[in-house]
Amino acid sequence: MKALTTSDIVSIETLMKIAERVREKAISIAKSKNAGGKGWRGVNKNTVKIGIPKVTQAQAQVNITLSKAAAAYEWGSGIHGKNKQKYPITAKNSPTLVFMGTNAWAGRLIWWRKEVMHPGVAARPFLEPAKRATRKQNLNDMQKESSGNIRLIVKGMKVKV
Repeated sequence: MKALTTSDIVSIETLMKIAERVREKAISIAKSKNAGGKGWRGVNKNTVKIGIPKVTQAQAQVNITLSKAAAAYEWGSGIHGKNKQKYPITAKNSPTLVFMGTNAWAGRLIWWRKEVMHPGVAARPFLEPAKRATRKQNLNDMQKESSGNIRLIVKGMKVKV
């Protein structure tokens, strides 16, 4: 008799469909919260990635991962708001930083500085709210598939005496 795996109960295709639904909702929520602002591409399919599924007999796992920049908006930079302190951002891949200015420098291209002091990023959660917003639909998908597959598996294991 074949040992059952978790993917016999809920298929990888269903789990991937759920992960895609959560990702799309997360991107939508992030855009509504202006996570990423105007200075970079923001939260999108390149910054919220769906990993390759991992399947064992006991578990099927699909990870949604965030880039460092997207994670800063999900959880905050950890420095924002602490004594209104700023921290340095230093050019690493070029001699100077290049970015669009904000506040007093709004609309200006800043390119001559080797380092700037940055106040950090406040949390603007989008992934957790997306998981909560899609939970009912995700559970319904898993329930529909698993109840049908459990019946098929049990029926297939029936032994005539």
